[in-house]
Amino acid sequence: MRLVISILTFATFVMAASAQPLVFKSVGARTPQTSAPKPPPPPPPGLSAAAKAQLLKSLNLTGPGSLYVKLTVRDNYVASRGHLEFGNASLVSSGVNLAAWENPNAANALTILVKGNGPGQRFLIDCAVNSNQEKIPFKLRQGNKLLQSFESNGSAGQHLVFLLETTDDLLNEFTITGAANWYFYSCEITRL
Repeated sequence: MRLVISILTFATFVMAASAQPLVFKSVGARTPQTSAPKPPPPPPPGLSAAAKAQLLKSLNLTGPGSLYVKLTVRDNYVASRGHLEFGNASLVSSGVNLAAWENPNAANALTILVKGNGPGQRFLIDCAVNSNQEKIPFKLRQGNKLLQSFESNGSAGQHLVFLLETTDDLLNEFTITGAANWYFYSCEITRL
């Protein structure tokens, strides 16, 4: 019985390997463009060392700390450090290194995952974002819990900055949502 199965399997493999591949031709379609698409807004300038020092001072912490990981659309995964997930983004482009969301919806979120090496570690998390709408808040959540709202300052771009203190060595997950037409550029995580 085993020999028959082996012969049948071999015969099936020989038949599949000798079959001719399908060859087809395709003609590309040109899509007329009525106007050039509006370019995305540029990222906000990075936080200066003085601005970071001021932030840390307001939290009664000293710095400057050291770069733990910088996550971008192009570099969105660093093993044992962190990664990004782009939930329902309308655009994720490593070419221009940005992600965009067009519709305000809780499912349209950037998820940031940060892995500490144990309890008591502190990380300053700085996310560079932009929005076409002013005074519409960006919301930072952990699970279903709203941690903080950041009022959008419009197309000038801004930094959403928060502090993480780890309680274990597991992944810490945060989500950021925004209004319609918001953009993500980078998330710089500094170990303090």
